[in-house]
Amino acid sequence: MEQILALTLPVYLLLGVGWLAVRGGLFNAADMRVMGKFVVNFSLPALLFHALASRSISEMLNLRFLAAFTLGSLAAMALSGLWAWRGRKRLPVLAVLQGWGSAHSNTGFFGFAIAAPLIGPPAAVAFALALMVENMVMLPLGLALSDAAHSREGGSQSFNRAFRNAVFGLRRNPMVLAIFAGAFCAVFGLHLPASLTKAIELVATTASPTALVVIGGTLAGFSLSGMWGDISNVAAAKLLLHPLMVGLAMWALGPLDVALVSAAIVFAASPMMSIYPVIAQKYGHEGLAAATLVVTTLTSFVTMNAVLWLLPHVVG
Repeated sequence: MEQILALTLPVYLLLGVGWLAVRGGLFNAADMRVMGKFVVNFSLPALLFHALASRSISEMLNLRFLAAFTLGSLAAMALSGLWAWRGRKRLPVLAVLQGWGSAHSNTGFFGFAIAAPLIGPPAAVAFALALMVENMVMLPLGLALSDAAHSREGGSQSFNRAFRNAVFGLRRNPMVLAIFAGAFCAVFGLHLPASLTKAIELVATTASPTALVVIGGTLAGFSLSGMWGDISNVAAAKLLLHPLMVGLAMWALGPLDVALVSAAIVFAASPMMSIYPVIAQKYGHEGLAAATLVVTTLTSFVTMNAVLWLLPHVVG
């Protein structure tokens, strides 16, 4: 519990900084959008590239783990998205965003920090594998589905055509380009010059704090009234459904190392990625996404403790 509190308290402080900055007039909503674009186009691509390029190919070859984590995440995304879509077929992009938020964890900044001291060295291996799934499957798929649904809402084209265009459009997305560039370097053992690597690392370190400030500032301009139904559905799906689906997939495709399974469940039980509201800005749903992230992060203090208590009884 002390480890979780030590991890989450700085998150809440940075959220408060963003909220106070906008409330106090230091920044406005337009400034938050500019900062969000910086995260999506510079900070996050640098982080993704560095995280993948610094891994050895041997860490990425556990196909059974990759398949189980992928299937569990896709199942959580589909179930949550379908539940969100059931009553609002005129807003498919919101259903996609809610499904995506339910199945893409904050593994880098939250999950690994909890799993590493509790599980030990196997957590690093599980981290690399989970990162592959999140950044090479869930992120591109979520971006493509969101773009396709957004285009469909405009009524300009069919969903199938919009999805195809969105998939082809991913080749221009900085995050996707960074993912494949990092994977390419990892597969072929390529290393960038030390000065360039250091520059990328410096930019990458700005991703999480800047995103959290943007989230807090975004919240300052929105009211939560009327949002609680959507927020509670996504929070429950992220914190409960996602680890359940991942755990079931690990069991169905096992046997797998107990430590790897435990780490995977901890990752899945973590809140959604911190740049979730920043990505939602493009589709006009950043307020709901930011509120969902904050509520999910706060609630995870309770659910994560419950997961950590249950793990030895269920997995061990």
